[in-house]
Amino acid sequence: MKIFETMTRNPEIIHANDPVKKAAKLMKDLNVGAVPVFEGDDAVGMITDRDITIRLVSEGKDLSTRCKEIMTPDPVICPEDADAVEALQLMEQKKIRRLLVKDDRNKVVGVVSLGDLAIRLGRDAAGEALREVSKPAEPEW
Repeated sequence: MKIFETMTRNPEIIHANDPVKKAAKLMKDLNVGAVPVFEGDDAVGMITDRDITIRLVSEGKDLSTRCKEIMTPDPVICPEDADAVEALQLMEQKKIRRLLVKDDRNKVVGVVSLGDLAIRLGRDAAGEALREVSKPAEPEW
């Protein structure tokens, strides 16, 4: 199975200079936990519900803070013709739950989540990937 068969096509995006409040509203409206962040035509990050909690709320920042100040930079990207199992392995390796998907013209055309792959690949593959992605990092004491 190829990624383009399971990805969410034409995802909504947020711009790097948009306020976090706009991203949070978009996540709520779409019922998603992450939105790609763009500067012009380039994907420069992902802003997640966790970014908002850890990098905004816990640090007492304002909702007018720009998305680029709290996003997770350098999104992991895979080609749309990548094999779904390879994408799952990439998620395990990078310990991430979402990948941006680009077409052969290098344009972002979708997002694929661990959940999307779990539905298509079955319990065993998804369970192992979730176990690997969810392994806690060592605390920074």
